[in-house]
Amino acid sequence: KKIDTVTGGFEKYSLEFELTEAPKKDIMIIYGIFSGAGQILIDDIYLGTEENIKYSAADFPDTVFIGLSKSANETFYDDTPDDGKGGFADLGKDMSMIKTGYNKINGVPFYIQEKKDVKSCVILGGAKRPNLPKSITLLLTDGDFSKIGFLYTSLWVKAKKGDKLGAIIVNFQNGVKEEIAMIFKENIFDWYLPTFKDDSPKNLFLFDSPDHIGRALFTLVWKNNKKSGIKSIEFVSDGN
Repeated sequence: KKIDTVTGGFEKYSLEFELTEAPKKDIMIIYGIFSGAGQILIDDIYLGTEENIKYSAADFPDTVFIGLSKSANETFYDDTPDDGKGGFADLGKDMSMIKTGYNKINGVPFYIQEKKDVKSCVILGGAKRPNLPKSITLLLTDGDFSKIGFLYTSLWVKAKKGDKLGAIIVNFQNGVKEEIAMIFKENIFDWYLPTFKDDSPKNLFLFDSPDHIGRALFTLVWKNNKKSGIKSIEFVSDGN
């Protein structure tokens, strides 16, 4: 609403929002400022959570989205638990609720495969599903990256706080390796929210679930300090 007109002929505005209930997530206000004809116009005001913003590839001109299609071993969907046919972790609980397409999660751009019948994620074996692969390698055709963002979670974890669940291993073209350890309740947690208790991870991303309890994903941005080309990325589980 317009409040007043200040010196110089510029108009001052304020925006007031009333929330009917306390939000479960931090919300943001986004608006576009457009100049033209000597005026500054404010338009396209958005109030809500980050994952509800609609993005396209054009919004990320400096980002290369690394496809998992050649290494992915499961889809995000699973209708029947323990039927041996897979689909996510074959638990009957899956990732079908998450927004697909171009996303920005915790400020990190991702592209999430939209087709239900296409394998689009890497699922590794652990205490609940020891039959699944313990490691999967993603080969890169263009490995010239300054940093890489990862989106991940864990399920049915039997490990204790501080235990290593696995690792992301970056293999450089010059033969050097760098390991990113996945440490339980440090940079990776169980996706089931009641297991969090007093933990409040900074890299947490919550999304809704059919039982309305919610599930958790986590983000990590790895920086290529070696400034060398990357040959492949290994995803490894320690079986916990």
